[in-house]
Amino acid sequence: MRGDPWVHRPLVLRTLSALYTEATRDPAFGRAFFDTLSEPFAVRILEDTRITLRAQVGLSSDFAGLCGEALAPLEPWPPWNRELLEARRRCYEESADARLTRARADLVSFDAETALRP
Repeated sequence: MRGDPWVHRPLVLRTLSALYTEATRDPAFGRAFFDTLSEPFAVRILEDTRITLRAQVGLSSDFAGLCGEALAPLEPWPPWNRELLEARRRCYEESADARLTRARADLVSFDAETALRP
């Protein structure tokens, strides 16, 4: 996918999902997969998927060691889901990151918005 953007997307998405599952089971594989996802694919195909998946791999395989690097490409507008927003707050709290105030505020906003949904 680095040299040819003409891929069968459903197959690639299933493959990435399987690799993610393996990354959550094996920290060494998780780190290697995290590093592999650091560079964009050809013509930036599946860019949002790659960036979000890289964050998930970093958060699940070596939270303390990779959370800051994993979340950086998602800033300042991370995917709007509670699990990721909570991990982001926790990461910035544990690392005393200057983005902690924003991460806390985003989590409060997310909770307020979801509380209003029927």
